[in-house]
Amino acid sequence: MAIAPTRDPDIAAGDAPRLGVGTLVAVCLVAIAFCAAVPWMTYVARAGDPVAGYLPPGPLAVLAIVCWILAPIVRRWSGDSGKLVRAGLLFYALTVSIGGFATAFTVLQIPQIIPSLRYFATPTNRFEDEAIPAMAETLLVTNEVAARGFFEGARTGGIPWKLWIGPLVRWGVLALLYLVTGTAMLGIFRRRWIDHERLPFPLAEIPLFVAGHGHFGMSETAGRVRLMAIGMGVVALIESLRSAHRYLPAIPDIPRNFSFTMLFENAPWNILAGASWSRAWVDLPLIGIAYLMPAAIALGIFVFFLLMLGIMVFSRFLGDPTLGPLRWNRWGSQKDIEGGAYIGLLAFVFWAARSDLGTMLRDLWADLRRGGTARRHPDRWMLVAFVLGLLGMCWWSVSAGISFWVAISFILATLALTFGFALLTAQSGLPTLQVDNLPAQFLTAVVPARAMGLPNMALIGFFNTMFSWYKRHALQPQVIHGLKIADTEGFRDRRFITALLVAGAVLIAVNSTTLLHLAYNESLMLSTTTRWQQHSGGMGSPYYGVLWGMRMIDQPNPALSFHWMLLGAGLMWLLQFLYRQFMWWPVHPLGMLIPCGWQVTAQWFSVMIGWAIARGITRYAGPRAYLHLRPLFLGLVLGGALAQAVWMVISLIVGPPL
Repeated sequence: MAIAPTRDPDIAAGDAPRLGVGTLVAVCLVAIAFCAAVPWMTYVARAGDPVAGYLPPGPLAVLAIVCWILAPIVRRWSGDSGKLVRAGLLFYALTVSIGGFATAFTVLQIPQIIPSLRYFATPTNRFEDEAIPAMAETLLVTNEVAARGFFEGARTGGIPWKLWIGPLVRWGVLALLYLVTGTAMLGIFRRRWIDHERLPFPLAEIPLFVAGHGHFGMSETAGRVRLMAIGMGVVALIESLRSAHRYLPAIPDIPRNFSFTMLFENAPWNILAGASWSRAWVDLPLIGIAYLMPAAIALGIFVFFLLMLGIMVFSRFLGDPTLGPLRWNRWGSQKDIEGGAYIGLLAFVFWAARSDLGTMLRDLWADLRRGGTARRHPDRWMLVAFVLGLLGMCWWSVSAGISFWVAISFILATLALTFGFALLTAQSGLPTLQVDNLPAQFLTAVVPARAMGLPNMALIGFFNTMFSWYKRHALQPQVIHGLKIADTEGFRDRRFITALLVAGAVLIAVNSTTLLHLAYNESLMLSTTTRWQQHSGGMGSPYYGVLWGMRMIDQPNPALSFHWMLLGAGLMWLLQFLYRQFMWWPVHPLGMLIPCGWQVTAQWFSVMIGWAIARGITRYAGPRAYLHLRPLFLGLVLGGALAQAVWMVISLIVGPPL
């Protein structure tokens, strides 16, 4: 397996082979085609989602094929494979940036929410009498036959395009505005994070390492290739045995989790019984990521998770329900504190970057007065795009019937959540994140839902579904890795961001119509893989946000929780100050963002194991041994992603397991 660099990694990006406009267009078209095939792979072939998570296995496998198989052939034939490798990295950067957004945000959300109120209306949920009249007609498909055809398959007539074009265009415009706003928001800070604060970006460094354009903090030795191959082989073997067990049950399965439920039978510990935090999940790729991430981040994730469990046990001991789970607020005050931490982080980041923002504003003013000149802040127009995108989303919301103050508050809350994810993944490299915070809960923590009224709550309920549920596909954590790769490789900002936005706009249209075809002509929504999401009424259903909003309005005495959110924001400021001020402070405050979520409850044990191994090796064998063993743990990460990609291909060929 040849993993040697295709060029000297010390060469500046400006000296690397440049990609022309024709190559950029070709790569963009390939990325669009790859993402457009995702719905067919996921729902028709049942092969799995190749762009899921922040380290998507599909694009990583394509990049490995380009760099490890095709590049050596091209190098022998023409003597130079630099352009091919850079084209592979450009493909990865574009696909990872728009992949989840253009699938989960469009394929799983927009077409489903449009007819959902009509199809799922019952006398119990009052959609017919209250929710549908509160929504603008141009946002919904209210024809009963058309709605039934989407969820049950069309018996005759195919897709009623006249009913769908208007709502699809309106929601598609909102998705495009969100793409512009989220990307521009990251563009404001990305140079500060990359050049000034020098965040590690573990998930962006992995594809660069695969391409031979990064060392991931390792020396250039043949030993690193052997260690990485060992790590990849171990994970590939284990994952292959587990995947083969799904096809041939006679092959023994390898257990991945161990239950501690028997330890939590008596009060107050029984509050921990039966949930994912009472299990220890062993995930080898995640152990590899935890080994590679900064120790303070891994320790922060583990410490804040333990603190959450301690608060739950203590609240059960005291019998105080305000500290424990509530009916419509699963984590009680803890989730409100976590939500406040996102707001506090966003405010802190803007405050810490005030000098950069001031420079951007001054340079923009100078451009307006005297015209553009050299040596201006290169990201000043990102600030303009962010403001215009934010105002565009507010305009869309007001035209749909939401009051301006509700719209601006909700949009900022949404951006605060995904922005916090972006910063956390840029520092930690956690491949998937999911928390139970919803942006609308930020508003209802301050103003009662009844005071906002049903039209506001119904519409932002739809936004909850569209922008919040699939956080592992969240826009900003994906885009930040694409921007990091583009910056490292020296891709021109205007070309890369233009390609990203154009590809996103095309995929919004293509994938939305793809889902319509699969729903009407292939009866997709009746399949077992989507039935739970459609009919359960839970957070995965397209109408959950509206149902949640109506339930919040029905609460006779809503308990406002803004004081807990203020506490969370204040704690985030304090912990950021302590971490930045004192070198000895061991716990990173970003761990405060994720303790209240189902995914971290399944990840805490692997994060703890990876941190403990890294800490033990550093303390007892020295930093040199830690660096020497990094290829082994990097191999665990690469092996997991590539094994997943291989079994996706096998599923495409032989079909999904029974």
